[in-house]
Amino acid sequence: MQKVNDDTKNQIESNYNIENEDISNFIANDYNLLTNDSSQTQEKLLITLLKSLLNQKINKLEHSIFNKLKNIKSIETKLSKIFPNGIIQFNYYIYNEYKELNELLKQKKFQEADKITQKYLLKLAHRTTINQKEWIYFTEIDLIPAYDLFVIDLLWKIYSENKFGISIQRNIWLSYNQNWNTFLEKIGWSHQGKMKRYPDEFTWDISAPKGHLPLFNQIRGNQVLLSLFQHHIWITNYYI
Repeated sequence: MQKVNDDTKNQIESNYNIENEDISNFIANDYNLLTNDSSQTQEKLLITLLKSLLNQKINKLEHSIFNKLKNIKSIETKLSKIFPNGIIQFNYYIYNEYKELNELLKQKKFQEADKITQKYLLKLAHRTTINQKEWIYFTEIDLIPAYDLFVIDLLWKIYSENKFGISIQRNIWLSYNQNWNTFLEKIGWSHQGKMKRYPDEFTWDISAPKGHLPLFNQIRGNQVLLSLFQHHIWITNYYI
């Protein structure tokens, strides 16, 4: 992968007051986004920032990217939703609330990440109740805070290069006119109308079909997953 050359380093240091050591390991294409003000680069720049925040401590580079994005009107609302308290608090939240999931996904330990995802969702759905059961009822899905659902989905998307995640699954479901049989076949949860057996018949690496992970138990039907697909998060402005 192409690293930032000396001329590019000098340009970034001059324009954004970033120290040399902070940019020495970044990819040149990412830095080109910093000097490009076209609307087409905004989402790429946001993804670059998110990836950086998930993988390292915050330095001047992250602050510079964040400050650049804050000055772009068309992305201002989305930015305020993703980082309501700034990038330092976002970084703190990830490493305190979702550190285990972040690390498992970073290491591509998808089966372990799938298990911890279910635990997170269960805890979030029951956080305001005394419910102690070990599954989520579909009527409890809307109790899951939008921001936490966003973070969980974001982690899956970032570490799978947009191959896995609840929003990915939802988009596939919508693309097949909400046809469950076609959807389940497409994401590799069923074959010829028969549900696959957990865990051996599922694929726990990046070669899996798009939308394959995270898994959701279909033994009790599709109401839980349907409720997730209908969660109010998907109509908010901060989804990427």
